[in-house]
Amino acid sequence: MRILPTALVASVAIHTGAITWAVSHELETPAVVTVTAPPIEVVIVAPAKARQEPQELVVALLDDHTVATMPQATTRETRALAPHATGRISTGRSGPTEVAPAPPHSSIMTMRGPDKKILKGPSDAFWQKFDDNTRPLQPSDLEGERIADDVAREAEHLNNPRWIANATPEQAYEEREHQVASREEQANHELQQDGRGTKAEHATFTGHVDPDGTAHLDQKRRYDPTEILMHRNNIDPYASNKRRFLDGTREERYQIGKQYKEQQLAHSSQIAQHNLEYLWAKTTDTNQRKQALFEMWDECAETGSEKLVAGGASARLIIVGFIRGHMTGAASYTAAELVAFNAKKKSSAVFDPYKE
Repeated sequence: MRILPTALVASVAIHTGAITWAVSHELETPAVVTVTAPPIEVVIVAPAKARQEPQELVVALLDDHTVATMPQATTRETRALAPHATGRISTGRSGPTEVAPAPPHSSIMTMRGPDKKILKGPSDAFWQKFDDNTRPLQPSDLEGERIADDVAREAEHLNNPRWIANATPEQAYEEREHQVASREEQANHELQQDGRGTKAEHATFTGHVDPDGTAHLDQKRRYDPTEILMHRNNIDPYASNKRRFLDGTREERYQIGKQYKEQQLAHSSQIAQHNLEYLWAKTTDTNQRKQALFEMWDECAETGSEKLVAGGASARLIIVGFIRGHMTGAASYTAAELVAFNAKKKSSAVFDPYKE
């Protein structure tokens, strides 16, 4: 029972000592630090409709490889108009905004010239020539050439993997059928290519067609007694076969001759020059040269188709130029010779190569 009073006495003594020590030693009160936050400025950007001044729309025309300089704007407006532009972060203070320079304009995209005029595209003549050269080729008037063109076109299609890949099975099958038919038609065609001309082989004769359409028939030698007797009496036992050949190839031979004549007319100048050189090398006699040159000039066509007349005029210019360059001095045509040649000419023009 004495323990409790003893503990109380000890507790009172301890607390009394602590209070006494605290009073005798004044404790410093901790300092209070006051932090003042900077004022926050709130800027309210009104929508475009609520602003008093209307916003201008800047349009930059790509002229003379330059881009119009845009007016300075706020950071928010700059980002809206040019998302790719770089600049400083706004801190609420006014100041210039840095904008990255625009990339140089490519001359490939220029649609205006240095004189501010819009550049024109290709001319009408260019497109006309382009259109003429890209039209499908017309079938040849020559039957043999038409068949050869068909065979070549069908072979090109069937040997082209891209054409095969883009064609339907039905189209590929039809093209193979056409190729077989064209090759058979080519093999059985009457006139076959033979050097510069064509020929037709028959059992009793061979028909030759020159590049100008002229036909020649070569009789094949046979030893049939009846045939020998008929030939002795000036009877051709195969006249009907030859006539059939000539009748069957008449249209094609006409087209061959027509094509040949057009080719000759297109190269009339070169042909005339070649004939003049041949004439000059063949003889050195001045009178013979004068006569031959006049005849060549007189044979030039003056009437007929447009191509024929143009070819004759072109050849005549070459002949006149040749005379002026070679028949000079003592070799010149005299006035009496010109009168004599004009008296027997067939053409309507006057033969006077020295007249300007």
